[in-house]
Amino acid sequence: MLIGKKVSVRHVLEEDLPELLSQINDLEGRGDYSSKLMRAPVQFQKSFEENGLSSEKFEMLAIVDGQSRLVGNLVHLPTRAYTRTRELGYRIFSPDLWGQGYATEAVTLLVDYLFENRTLNRLEICMDPRNRASERIAQKCGFHHEGTMRGQVFYAGSYADAHLYGLTRADWAMRGNFSPTLRA
Repeated sequence: MLIGKKVSVRHVLEEDLPELLSQINDLEGRGDYSSKLMRAPVQFQKSFEENGLSSEKFEMLAIVDGQSRLVGNLVHLPTRAYTRTRELGYRIFSPDLWGQGYATEAVTLLVDYLFENRTLNRLEICMDPRNRASERIAQKCGFHHEGTMRGQVFYAGSYADAHLYGLTRADWAMRGNFSPTLRA
């Protein structure tokens, strides 16, 4: 478990699955900037049983608050097979918790963990150009805007652009490492 001041980041537990799937499949709660594809409950359970939603191809982590309540999730996955780069994604479920620094702290914990424990040289975050909140989170976590990827994502029936933010190992090292507290 990665422990911050406001939130902790940990692997998804079996008892998290009903709430996590409910939040993932809450199309209205996803807001305007996320895919509207739903996850099948049987496939979601099967993925959890196979690898706990944690593999080299895709890892989903839980964001929990100080009372151990599930408040969001993080994912990371490879971007391109020929690089040592991973893409990050994040979401705080309740609008009541938005703007309180939960996502920023969770992303910071994950960034530090990944650079400290993997041979990665780069992390990326892709987002809808209109998603100012996600853009602020990326910037606070040290990511730099690198450009617009035209027609990158299929959303609401058409292809849309995405902003690309990147953070290299050198960028991360220059900002001063924040070693997250780890607990088994």
